[in-house]
Amino acid sequence: MLIDIGINLIKPGKLRPLLFYKILYITFIRNMKVLSIDCDWAITFKKKLEVIDLFIKKFKNIDTIYFAQEHHLFYSEIKSSDQLYNLDHHHDLSYNKEQKERAENKLIEAANWVYALQLHKKLNFYFWVGNFNSIFNFKDNPHNITAAFKNFNFSHDIEDLHKNSYGKILICESKRFDNDGFILYETLKTISKATKKNIKILKTQNSQGYLKV
Repeated sequence: MLIDIGINLIKPGKLRPLLFYKILYITFIRNMKVLSIDCDWAITFKKKLEVIDLFIKKFKNIDTIYFAQEHHLFYSEIKSSDQLYNLDHHHDLSYNKEQKERAENKLIEAANWVYALQLHKKLNFYFWVGNFNSIFNFKDNPHNITAAFKNFNFSHDIEDLHKNSYGKILICESKRFDNDGFILYETLKTISKATKKNIKILKTQNSQGYLKV
């Protein structure tokens, strides 16, 4: 095995153990895989079970699970070096000119928060798992937003998310888009509590309003 520390490829056997594990830790932190689950993806009972299955398999080594009513409240939890994997009925890159312009003016909402991450935090990696009936349409946008990502991929298959280990998990209720989302949201919260995970609930004075960054 070779470790890339940004300068040279080094064989672990030639490193002191503490230095080796320090490099592994730094590499993990700099390229953390973040799993974001929007409960509005689960448009059928079967999909709700698939989300629960994914969550149970991926949260075991994570101490703190983050919860929020709306997706843009997680904006502060994502770093530019993170790899964002988003299970979501919506791509959240903005759907029209007005949403795009708000992101450019640092007004963050559920519909444009990922575009804002790319624009203001220089997020380079975005993997979106949507539904077969998710809208993937940029006709109202003057620029091709996805082309600005170094890595962008789109899938319909939740199994793609089972391939990774994650350093952080974010759970979004999507209160304004899915009246039934709270059932899955509260189920995942209950599982987290029952397994003694730390729970961090992100709130603002108005979860439906814009974040100003």
